[in-house]
Amino acid sequence: MTDDMMMIAGAVLAVVVLAAVFLVLQKRGPPTVFPHAEFRKYALIDKKSLSHDTLKFTLALPDGHVLGLPTGQHLTLRFKDADGKTHQRSYTPVTDNSSIGKVELVIKVYRANVHPKFPDGGKMSQHIDSLKIGDTIDMKGPKGHMEYKSGGQLSDKPL
Repeated sequence: MTDDMMMIAGAVLAVVVLAAVFLVLQKRGPPTVFPHAEFRKYALIDKKSLSHDTLKFTLALPDGHVLGLPTGQHLTLRFKDADGKTHQRSYTPVTDNSSIGKVELVIKVYRANVHPKFPDGGKMSQHIDSLKIGDTIDMKGPKGHMEYKSGGQLSDKPL
Protein backbone atom coordinates (compact mmCIF):
# COMPACT_ATOMS: atom_id res chain seq x y z
CA MET A 1 0.00 0.00 0.00
CA THR A 2 1.38 3.42 -0.92
CA ASP A 3 1.60 6.36 1.46
CA ASP A 4 -1.25 8.15 -0.37
CA MET A 5 -3.53 5.13 -0.03
CA MET A 6 -2.66 4.84 3.68
CA MET A 7 -3.54 8.51 4.22
CA ILE A 8 -6.86 8.13 2.38
CA ALA A 9 -7.73 4.97 4.35
CA GLY A 10 -6.82 6.75 7.60
CA ALA A 11 -8.93 9.77 6.71
CA VAL A 12 -11.93 7.57 5.81
CA LEU A 13 -11.55 5.64 9.06
CA ALA A 14 -11.35 8.88 11.07
CA VAL A 15 -14.53 10.22 9.41
CA VAL A 16 -16.40 6.97 10.12
CA VAL A 17 -15.31 6.93 13.78
CA LEU A 18 -16.23 10.61 14.27
CA ALA A 19 -19.63 10.08 12.62
CA ALA A 20 -20.32 7.06 14.86
CA VAL A 21 -19.34 8.98 18.00
CA PHE A 22 -21.52 11.93 16.94
CA LEU A 23 -24.55 9.67 16.35
CA VAL A 24 -24.14 7.90 19.69
CA LEU A 25 -23.82 11.17 21.59
CA GLN A 26 -26.77 12.70 19.73
CA LYS A 27 -29.06 9.79 20.66
CA ARG A 28 -28.06 9.81 24.33
CA GLY A 29 -29.73 13.08 25.21
CA PRO A 30 -29.21 14.86 28.51
CA PRO A 31 -27.90 12.91 31.52
CA THR A 32 -30.51 11.35 33.82
CA VAL A 33 -30.85 11.42 37.59
CA PHE A 34 -32.42 7.95 37.83
CA PRO A 35 -31.83 5.12 38.38
CA HIS A 36 -30.24 5.25 41.81
CA ALA A 37 -31.06 2.84 44.62
CA GLU A 38 -29.95 5.09 47.46
CA PHE A 39 -31.70 8.21 48.69
CA ARG A 40 -30.17 11.55 47.68
CA LYS A 41 -31.10 15.07 48.75
CA TYR A 42 -32.99 17.39 46.38
CA ALA A 43 -33.87 21.02 47.08
CA LEU A 44 -37.35 22.52 46.90
CA ILE A 45 -37.20 25.38 44.39
CA ASP A 46 -40.89 26.27 44.02
CA LYS A 47 -44.22 25.64 45.73
CA LYS A 48 -47.57 26.71 44.26
CA SER A 49 -51.04 26.31 45.71
CA LEU A 50 -53.49 24.69 43.27
CA SER A 51 -56.43 24.48 45.70
CA HIS A 52 -57.08 24.70 49.44
CA ASP A 53 -55.37 21.33 50.04
CA THR A 54 -53.35 20.59 46.89
CA LEU A 55 -49.97 22.02 45.94
CA LYS A 56 -47.40 21.66 43.18
CA PHE A 57 -43.88 21.15 44.53
CA THR A 58 -40.85 21.62 42.27
CA LEU A 59 -37.56 19.96 43.21
CA ALA A 60 -34.25 20.88 41.58
CA LEU A 61 -32.30 18.27 39.65
CA PRO A 62 -28.59 18.69 38.90
CA ASP A 63 -27.87 21.21 36.12
CA GLY A 64 -28.63 19.85 32.67
CA HIS A 65 -30.16 16.61 33.99
CA VAL A 66 -33.59 15.12 33.34
CA LEU A 67 -35.34 12.77 35.75
CA GLY A 68 -35.02 9.60 33.64
CA LEU A 69 -38.05 7.97 35.21
CA PRO A 70 -39.54 5.26 32.97
CA THR A 71 -43.23 5.68 32.15
CA GLY A 72 -45.33 3.77 34.67
CA GLN A 73 -42.76 4.14 37.45
CA HIS A 74 -42.72 6.47 40.42
CA LEU A 75 -40.22 7.98 42.85
CA THR A 76 -39.95 7.74 46.62
CA LEU A 77 -39.57 10.63 49.07
CA ARG A 78 -38.31 10.15 52.64
CA PHE A 79 -37.80 12.21 55.80
CA LYS A 80 -37.17 11.66 59.52
CA ASP A 81 -39.53 13.31 61.99
CA ALA A 82 -38.53 15.01 65.25
CA ASP A 83 -38.65 11.63 67.04
CA GLY A 84 -36.25 10.09 64.52
CA LYS A 85 -38.95 7.97 62.87
CA THR A 86 -38.55 7.55 59.10
CA HIS A 87 -41.52 8.22 56.83
CA GLN A 88 -41.57 7.57 53.09
CA ARG A 89 -44.16 7.76 50.33
CA SER A 90 -44.10 7.18 46.59
CA TYR A 91 -45.34 9.73 44.05
CA THR A 92 -45.75 9.96 40.29
CA PRO A 93 -44.30 13.20 38.92
CA VAL A 94 -46.32 15.44 36.61
CA THR A 95 -43.24 16.46 34.60
CA ASP A 96 -42.06 14.32 31.73
CA ASN A 97 -38.53 13.21 30.91
CA SER A 98 -37.86 16.25 28.73
CA SER A 99 -38.00 18.68 31.68
CA ILE A 100 -34.40 19.67 32.31
CA GLY A 101 -33.27 20.52 35.83
CA LYS A 102 -36.53 19.96 37.70
CA VAL A 103 -39.22 17.50 38.73
CA GLU A 104 -42.75 18.57 39.71
CA LEU A 105 -45.10 16.71 42.06
CA VAL A 106 -48.75 17.52 42.70
CA ILE A 107 -49.58 16.45 46.25
CA LYS A 108 -52.76 16.68 48.29
CA VAL A 109 -51.90 17.77 51.83
CA TYR A 110 -53.77 15.79 54.48
CA ARG A 111 -53.80 18.18 57.43
CA ALA A 112 -54.30 17.16 61.05
CA ASN A 113 -57.77 17.32 62.65
CA VAL A 114 -59.63 17.52 59.33
CA HIS A 115 -60.84 13.94 58.93
CA PRO A 116 -61.99 12.05 62.05
CA LYS A 117 -60.49 8.76 60.79
CA PHE A 118 -57.05 10.38 60.41
CA PRO A 119 -56.64 12.86 63.26
CA ASP A 120 -52.88 13.21 62.66
CA GLY A 121 -53.28 13.83 58.93
CA GLY A 122 -50.63 12.75 56.43
CA LYS A 123 -47.09 12.76 57.80
CA MET A 124 -45.34 13.09 54.42
CA SER A 125 -47.77 15.56 52.87
CA GLN A 126 -47.64 17.82 55.93
CA HIS A 127 -43.84 17.58 56.01
CA ILE A 128 -43.36 18.52 52.36
CA ASP A 129 -45.89 21.34 52.81
CA SER A 130 -43.79 22.66 55.72
CA LEU A 131 -40.62 22.85 53.59
CA LYS A 132 -39.33 26.29 52.69
CA ILE A 133 -37.66 27.13 49.37
CA GLY A 134 -34.11 25.78 49.54
CA ASP A 135 -34.93 23.01 52.05
CA THR A 136 -34.11 19.48 50.92
CA ILE A 137 -35.86 16.13 50.95
CA ASP A 138 -34.53 12.64 50.26
CA MET A 139 -35.55 11.06 46.94
CA LYS A 140 -34.75 7.85 45.06
CA GLY A 141 -36.18 5.89 42.17
CA PRO A 142 -37.50 4.45 40.04
CA LYS A 143 -40.00 2.33 41.94
CA GLY A 144 -42.75 0.09 40.63
CA HIS A 145 -43.07 -3.19 38.83
CA MET A 146 -44.96 -2.08 35.71
CA GLU A 147 -43.26 -0.11 32.95
CA TYR A 148 -44.88 1.21 29.78
CA LYS A 149 -42.66 0.41 26.79
CA SER A 150 -44.52 1.74 23.71
CA GLY A 151 -47.34 0.78 21.40
CA GLY A 152 -49.49 -0.28 24.35
CA GLN A 153 -46.88 -2.74 25.64
CA LEU A 154 -46.23 -3.12 29.37
CA SER A 155 -43.37 -4.95 31.00
CA ASP A 156 -43.76 -6.51 34.41
CA LYS A 157 -40.55 -6.24 36.43
CA PRO A 158 -40.00 -8.91 39.10
CA LEU A 159 -40.71 -7.75 42.65
